Amino acid sequence: ALKNISVEIPEKQVTAFIGPSGCGKSTFLKCFNRMNDLVDGCKIEGEFYVGETDIYDKIDVNELRKNVGMVFQKPNPFPMSVYDNIAYGPRTFGITKHADLDEIVETSLKQAAMWEELKDRLNKSALGPSNEDVKFVQISNGSTAFVVCNVFEITFPIIFIFQ
Repeated sequence: ALKNISVEIPEKQVTAFIGPSGCGKSTFLKCFNRMNDLVDGCKIEGEFYVGETDIYDKIDVNELRKNVGMVFQKPNPFPMSVYDNIAYGPRTFGITKHADLDEIVETSLKQAAMWEELKDRLNKSALGPSNEDVKFVQISNGSTAFVVCNVFEITFPIIFIFQ
């Protein structure tokens, strides 16, 4: 449990939280985009400001998460195809034309030198195998991290959190 935390984080600076395993670093970082809302039994009290906004007051959590992005230590793509993971950010911002999304996905993968590796497997799950019937893309953790970071980069969050 984290208690009595008060910290100011300077704007446009890199800030690191360092400590032993289990000391609450991840729990604290998840507060920034309210990922702890999804954790059973987690209770937040007090105020938590991002800029001028108390993010635990009445706000649109989806809007918050557009502005506060988080990439976890172990890459966690959404349970959908590689294409849909990369197109997620642009769709969130209202880009719906298939041709525009195709261009964004292709350009993103080419910039990461992954187009040749993935161009024929865009419609397969980015999660990896869960059973024999599921088609998936077997890619390295680094490549999976790219897919996750690409979602992150395309959404242009104001705050980047890397665990």
